Amino acid sequence: MTGTDDSAGQVTSEFRLDGDGWHNYYGWPTDARSPFLFTATGTDVDGLVYGNLGSGGLSVSPFAERSPGYGRHTIEYRGIDAVGNIGAARAFVATLIPPPPTCTSVVSGRHAGPLVVSAGVTCLREATVSGGVTVRPDATLVTERSSIAGSLVSTGATAVELLNTDVRGAVTLTGTTDHVTVVGARVTGRLVLASAGTATAPTLAGSRVGSLACSGPTPVDLGAPTTVRGATSGRCGSTPAA
Repeated sequence: MTGTDDSAGQVTSEFRLDGDGWHNYYGWPTDARSPFLFTATGTDVDGLVYGNLGSGGLSVSPFAERSPGYGRHTIEYRGIDAVGNIGAARAFVATLIPPPPTCTSVVSGRHAGPLVVSAGVTCLREATVSGGVTVRPDATLVTERSSIAGSLVSTGATAVELLNTDVRGAVTLTGTTDHVTVVGARVTGRLVLASAGTATAPTLAGSRVGSLACSGPTPVDLGAPTTVRGATSGRCGSTPAA
């Protein structure tokens, strides 16, 4: 957000969040050279919250109640020179998802054979599983930048999160009781979201799947639809074909 001009004089940068008023930008409150920081509930600096994406506005009192601002946001920015000329605005879009639950066990590197998640929160972090993965009832699986050689089957799990993960088989997620998040995943086979028992609609965004079947609430795509190479059945929302 550093403004430039072809003439002498100061350029002031401005930005606005989700179309809600322009803010002059003179630097982050603790460092004028740092970029502005947006977070789900903002950052408390000397008794004032800055960069709040949640309810209540961009800057609020740290004591104000507010809901976290997860989801899709548009940030626009432009420059104004010393005589008041306003440059063309540019924009970028960012999507925030809630942080994963705290891991009770972590698998990284190579795991030989199948993996069974029977309790707690198991996290795959840059892991390579040479077999399939099974998630038992009430357990939670979180995968980040990982690879699963077989299929993934989950029945009655508390939560399942597939983040930037390759699954070279099918994925069947049935009756998850809390939440399902599939973002940036690549599933060779069929992805089944049977989420009638979940508290919230599943998140399915920016992924590529062989085919897709949905039952229960329509998945949320966060503005980044999933590409489906084969057939789609059920209420799956926006799913462009490959």
